[in-house]
Amino acid sequence: MTLPYELNQLLDERNRTLYEQVAGQLTVRLEPSDDSGWGCKVKDHDGIVYCSKSGFPIACFTHELLHLKFESNGMGQPSHKTDHSEFPTDAIGFFHNQLVHHKIYPSFISLGFKPQEFLNDDDAKGMTQILKRDLSTFESLYKKGKKPLTGLMIAMPFFSINSPHDQSDTIKKFGQRLKVIANPNDLSDFEKILRDWKQNENPNCSRPLACIFKVAGFPRVGFSLTGTDYDIIYAGNVTI
Repeated sequence: MTLPYELNQLLDERNRTLYEQVAGQLTVRLEPSDDSGWGCKVKDHDGIVYCSKSGFPIACFTHELLHLKFESNGMGQPSHKTDHSEFPTDAIGFFHNQLVHHKIYPSFISLGFKPQEFLNDDDAKGMTQILKRDLSTFESLYKKGKKPLTGLMIAMPFFSINSPHDQSDTIKKFGQRLKVIANPNDLSDFEKILRDWKQNENPNCSRPLACIFKVAGFPRVGFSLTGTDYDIIYAGNVTI
């Protein structure tokens, strides 16, 4: 699989300084994405950016550079520990990504990029499609049970709806639909978790992740940036 872009095609006056900052900490290299999305990871001392065709590739590359920068500064995904046999491990990456987006978005905008360039086309469309599908499913469950929904059914659409870049009428309508079917205490807790995280200068995501999973009903999961019990934070021990 060939690379869709060379590095020099992904740099301009807006992101060149950022690139130099990240390249001073990591060896930045490009690899083709396995799908239509963009992504990145830190492996040893490499910052790998996975890229695909886009209508605004420089913005996509800048988004991933910001992920690499913030991860290098302590905002990487913590490891987790739990004895819960049905713990939804895959959800950790989703919530971590959403939390980091709230930190990198102001920097993205300050560099001169547009809100609609924050996610690539396929990610933005995919989020809208998932919200349409899931909210319709959850609304049907609500009508059958006649009681407010809780847990991950509320947490995942809440954080998608509150992605920092989208203030459209469509996303606002999704938020209104969620309020009708969601446990209001859960929504209030998630709003506070997100507000506290945005105001907190500590880059460690362990505590907000623990808070999210406490509200979602998984108190026996703990998160640790070092991967040890030294700094582990269990969901059941945090106060929202």
